[in-house]
Amino acid sequence: MKSVQPFPTISIVTPCYNHVRFIAETMRSIHSQGYPRLEHIVVDGGSTDGSVEVIRRYADRLAWWCSEKDSGHGEALAKGMARATGEIVTWICSDDLLLPGALFAVARYFEEHPREEWVVGDGLKIDGDSKILRLIYGMPLTHSGLLHWTFAGTVQPSMFARADAFHEAGGMGEALDVAPDFDLALRLARRRPSGYLRTFLGALRIHSETQTIRKNDQLRSVSAQLRSREGEFTGGVVLGQLVGRRALGRYALTRLWRLAAEMVERSPYRVGQRLTSMERGSEEDRSRLAGNWVKTI
Repeated sequence: MKSVQPFPTISIVTPCYNHVRFIAETMRSIHSQGYPRLEHIVVDGGSTDGSVEVIRRYADRLAWWCSEKDSGHGEALAKGMARATGEIVTWICSDDLLLPGALFAVARYFEEHPREEWVVGDGLKIDGDSKILRLIYGMPLTHSGLLHWTFAGTVQPSMFARADAFHEAGGMGEALDVAPDFDLALRLARRRPSGYLRTFLGALRIHSETQTIRKNDQLRSVSAQLRSREGEFTGGVVLGQLVGRRALGRYALTRLWRLAAEMVERSPYRVGQRLTSMERGSEEDRSRLAGNWVKTI
């Protein structure tokens, strides 16, 4: 006998401040997914550039939204996550994108891997005009690996966690304005390595106003502080160095394997391609990924 397995609710928080150039594309990328149990929360920091008018057009599809002054990115994320009620959580910043079919793929992954607490997938880095700068091939993220090489095994819009694990790991933690994704990944990985979903899930936008560029020195400083904080969980300097070498070797081998696989199994994306027609692509993936959502009992 087969019965329909309910889709898990996925909560997405979108922090925004004066991103009118990008927010409409971000909103389309989320709501064109066609996912039936989406909880979308938007926290705007009091934008004055027209962003609020774009958000208001989606008001009837949002679980909650506000536009009010806050202290920055960290407070906005913490405020939004405090209202999230879904079984799976993530955030998509107001200049980033979800790629077609991402939510169905993530829901299916967690259904098929009940022990996994969080998952990362492949991702893209794009510029201000939505042209692809780089393809980021993901891999399982471990605590030792995150400590000993850069947080390069995914992009934040391709990272999802079960809500229980997210809260047990401390939620948004210190509500950092920079590197909140690295902070969360370290705390989740301390509990259990991530799963890996071999699908392109999200796109991280790099432009002149992004925090990666605008606050690069602060980002480096906070990342170093986070690594220092996590050092107490490695079992000492010598053991940490040994584990670090293993993590680096494993990272290199996995990266080479993924690049070799790409030579045979072509990606749907290529460097220089401009991302367009998010809604059409989502419709195609929705039909493919939503089919057979059943579980034998």
